[in-house]
Amino acid sequence: MTVMFVVILAAPLIAATAYVHHRLPIHTRHSGQTWLLRLGLIGVGIGLGWLSMTWFRDATQGLRWALFLFGFGLAHVPSFFVLYIKRQRGEYGSG
Repeated sequence: MTVMFVVILAAPLIAATAYVHHRLPIHTRHSGQTWLLRLGLIGVGIGLGWLSMTWFRDATQGLRWALFLFGFGLAHVPSFFVLYIKRQRGEYGSG
């Protein structure tokens, strides 16, 4: 039951992750910048997901992986809001 609750909470965060990685090329000038940002976000996401897993060592394996997805998605939320606001303002490209 707890695993499903965490998965339900993680689902919008994973959707935000997909949105960020979809919109990044629109707001960067070069593909190199896009890949650098993607690698940075993925690295922070993996770090936060791993940290989420290690805080709950006594949890079941399924719950730990659900917590990893939650942490991974949570790392992308600030970027989601920045890109969403830029889209609402009609800002495209960097600069």
